[in-house]
Amino acid sequence: MNKYDLFNQIVLNNGNVRLSPISSKDEAENLVFLAHQLEREGKISLLEFCIEKDPIAVSLKTKLIIKSN
Repeated sequence: MNKYDLFNQIVLNNGNVRLSPISSKDEAENLVFLAHQLEREGKISLLEFCIEKDPIAVSLKTKLIIKSN
């Protein structure tokens, strides 16, 4: 999953996402890394994340950041 797809999942699920099944621990860690990138870009505030072990899954609790012009 790329950063754009992850952001779309976050938007579609009102900030709370559980991604499963994940094929590897590395893929799970990459999803958390992408969430941190979205946070640094000012698109989300990452409130909480969890990497579950069996089956491998990633849960993200976020808040969308709405920028006004």
